Amino acid sequence: MSRIPKSDVEILSDLFNNIPIGVYMTTPGGKILKANKALMQMMGYDSYEDFLRLDLEDEASLNHGYSRKQFRELLEKNGEVIGLENSWRKENGELIYIRENARIIRDDDGSIVYQGTVEDITERKNLEMNLLEKEVRFRTSIENMLDCFAIFEPVRNESGLITDFIFEYVNEAACRFSGNSRSELINSRLFTKFPDSKSSGLFMNYCSVADSGRPFMKDSFPIGNPAEGRAIRYFDVRIVRLGSGIAVTWREVTEKIQAENSLRQSESRYRTLASNFPNGAVVLFDHDFRYLLAEGKEIENAGFSRDKLLGKTMSETFSPRVCAILNAPYSAAIRGETSMFELDGIAGDCYLVYTVPIKDDLGVVVAGMAMFQNITHMKNIEKELKEINASKDKFFSIISHDLKSPFSSLLGFSEFLASDFEQLSPEEVKTFAQNIYKSAKSVFDLLENLLQWSRLQTGGMEYSPVRFNLEELIDDIYNIYEISAIRKKIRLNINTSGPVEVYADKNMIETVLRNLVSNAIKFTGAGGEVEIKVEKSDLKALVSVKDSGVGISPENQKKLFEIGEKLSTPGTDRERGTGLGLIISKEFIDKNNGILNVKSDPDKGSCFSFALPEFRREIELKF
Repeated sequence: MSRIPKSDVEILSDLFNNIPIGVYMTTPGGKILKANKALMQMMGYDSYEDFLRLDLEDEASLNHGYSRKQFRELLEKNGEVIGLENSWRKENGELIYIRENARIIRDDDGSIVYQGTVEDITERKNLEMNLLEKEVRFRTSIENMLDCFAIFEPVRNESGLITDFIFEYVNEAACRFSGNSRSELINSRLFTKFPDSKSSGLFMNYCSVADSGRPFMKDSFPIGNPAEGRAIRYFDVRIVRLGSGIAVTWREVTEKIQAENSLRQSESRYRTLASNFPNGAVVLFDHDFRYLLAEGKEIENAGFSRDKLLGKTMSETFSPRVCAILNAPYSAAIRGETSMFELDGIAGDCYLVYTVPIKDDLGVVVAGMAMFQNITHMKNIEKELKEINASKDKFFSIISHDLKSPFSSLLGFSEFLASDFEQLSPEEVKTFAQNIYKSAKSVFDLLENLLQWSRLQTGGMEYSPVRFNLEELIDDIYNIYEISAIRKKIRLNINTSGPVEVYADKNMIETVLRNLVSNAIKFTGAGGEVEIKVEKSDLKALVSVKDSGVGISPENQKKLFEIGEKLSTPGTDRERGTGLGLIISKEFIDKNNGILNVKSDPDKGSCFSFALPEFRREIELKF
């Protein structure tokens, strides 16, 4: 089947409809006479008839970036428009960017028409705007950065060697650093503004980067010429190639270098101080609380080592609790202030801490120093002194009141008996004699307790555990207090399961039992009951003394064993006490590695109890 060749008109028609750019013909008034498919699709129309009804003069319809009126005036003035970039609004409202070429021609009737082409450049335009936005952001960042930034273009001689550099761009920080305005720096020569660049070797690094493309980075680069009166200053420098030139950033670190040098010069002195610091340690820390030096005997005693401290921050070294305490004085030292405080809880010890600022020759704080002095022993002595003072106060309180009172009664009764003996009946003499006996007995009991208590306080009473039968000891106690119980009409009972051998200090346990039984009888009224009980449990003998007496309030229970509290109260028959019996009992039980417990309810009675280890051969061998 043979193909019929297309005419020139058909070929042009195909080209018109299939070309990827838009082609149009309009009247000067904006009426579209003809347009190809590409332009129709570019504008977002599906119907050719709808597209032809588009009025190009209607600004609200196309929303030109470049108005139709301006376009028409430009076209009529020049006869053509080449490469006009504009923005159009598509049928759906989407904005596109176009590049338009147009010219004025006459149609077959001789009427003026506009003929043109339209290319969609939206993608390219968006890329350009993105690049422009990034460039603006980049320039803004460069302008606002704290570091100095400059772009240099090399100046070469006929041989191609670099002889100097020209400033092409500088940021605001570079202007401030040089003391020149931007206009004074741009297009000026490097050597005129920074004459020390060559003598310092920085110029050679510029040349190397410009020729080789290899970046250059150097911290603490020294620049200056003392011989010409320009002091050495230090800079962190970064150089990279940029096109045919170079980009340079620099930051002055002279103060930092001077501070580090000053700190290094002082370090040996502080290390000597630290190594000879009594019972303590010395550390240096920077503005971030990072430890620069750590010396002293107490570092290892506190569970640290010099290597583990150096380079670590405070928060990496200590617990949050300790950090919370150290934070304020460390901050004060960096501000130039001194502090002194106590810190406990480090390896169970207590430290007196001094924090002071370390300043350079100009008075600038470059670091902080903390001196830790172990005062645990001193704190223990202080505690012991407080206890001794409390004991002393208690002693004088007893001497001034408890000892004076029975002596007053003793003197009063004996004086009356001596002066009026002949007038007294035998019954009255007997009554006075009984009162004298009670007073003398009270004094004796008090002196005995004071003697035991003083021996405890001075360490004169040794702990001497022996093997003994607890049941026999309780029988002896029963025999001592049976008469007292009968006189008060109190039932005194023993409740044991048979012989129990224990390993303890017998004299101390006897004193404890005597005090507990005596107190139980003292505070139990007629018809009441006192029980001494022994039970076996887990290789221990549980001993308790229980009464049905007046009981003890919860508030007073907390004060029973406090040396500074006075809880000596009269018994149910007005019996007097010393206020020391329970305190001595507790200390005796403590020395026998036990705990003296108390349970009591007011008006219901009390129960005092403790545990003693049963005798075993291995316990005896251990002691």
